[in-house]
Amino acid sequence: MRPLRTSLTISLALLATGLSTNAQGQVGNIGRDVIGATSIGDRERTVIQDAVDNRRDALLSGDWSRYRGARDALLDTLTGRGVTVAYRQTLTEILLPVAEQIPQAGPSGESWPRMAPLRIAGDLATTTSVDRVVLPALAAPEPEVRYFALTVAGKVFQSMGASPAVAAPTARRLVEAAGLQLASAEDPLIAGAAAQALEVATRVSPDLVPGVATLAMGELGNGAASRIERHAGTFAAGEFEAVVRTAGILRNIMANRAAPVGLEQAVAATRLAAHLAALSIGVARADRDTAVTLATSAELLMGFATARANQQQTLQIAQSIRDGEFNDARIAVEQLVGAGGTLTREPFELDAIDLP
Repeated sequence: MRPLRTSLTISLALLATGLSTNAQGQVGNIGRDVIGATSIGDRERTVIQDAVDNRRDALLSGDWSRYRGARDALLDTLTGRGVTVAYRQTLTEILLPVAEQIPQAGPSGESWPRMAPLRIAGDLATTTSVDRVVLPALAAPEPEVRYFALTVAGKVFQSMGASPAVAAPTARRLVEAAGLQLASAEDPLIAGAAAQALEVATRVSPDLVPGVATLAMGELGNGAASRIERHAGTFAAGEFEAVVRTAGILRNIMANRAAPVGLEQAVAATRLAAHLAALSIGVARADRDTAVTLATSAELLMGFATARANQQQTLQIAQSIRDGEFNDARIAVEQLVGAGGTLTREPFELDAIDLP
């Protein structure tokens, strides 16, 4: 079995896209009048069906070059402005069943065909493509499949800003699936990909797809906090990086006064800050530099998140750790998140954390 990083490099390189728009206002032999149609009649459906049928053999050939040319000709129709939900849905109805028939191994044993339906489903970005392909991939046992599914999820969330063709319940399930990977995936690369997908989801307009952005904020905070609880005693360097990056994403959201942050989202972010602070105490004596990084991240996130809950709390432990005053730092954290600490009471009501 290849190492995860090698498998991911191969998969992402092979699945990179091109652009094949021509000068006649057509993409993949589908006119812009069809791509921009608000309703799809028999004429538009025939045009889409013919475009897919003409490329069916190439899509199923198992030959990378032929497959990629056919794929890009069809998926490039989804780029640019003016792509309607009706067009996405109709292309999904016609193209997705073909994509699901792509042989799962190339003639020379290449791995790219395993990811091909997932790539196509992500670009289609419809309720059907997410339910049938993307969500199952996020539960796959293979880590490289879940990693790529998370990059695809980010593209799905991004598409919701232009032509939102994913129903809110399915979009929320996608957010929850990404949050589960952030909390529980064994490899920190997958956790990092989950955080990136969720960051994109926080930018989905509530006017277009209600509930997605706020749910994603909560998944970022609670997912990363749960990850610390699960892995705190065995964190590697990559683990620290993943949770600190997640805290940075949430800090920027909490600092943006225009972001739709409610008490639930502020509490989730506060929970992550509390676990980062506790983690910094746990590693301070063995790795002071890492502890300072964790403490600094905790301080910044704590300030912004508790302010959004209208109960701003100040945490100052990074300098104490830097100076080797570990007991002072520990006392400060215990006062906030230890038994009976400030953050265990309303409005936060966090579970007390036993410091190592």
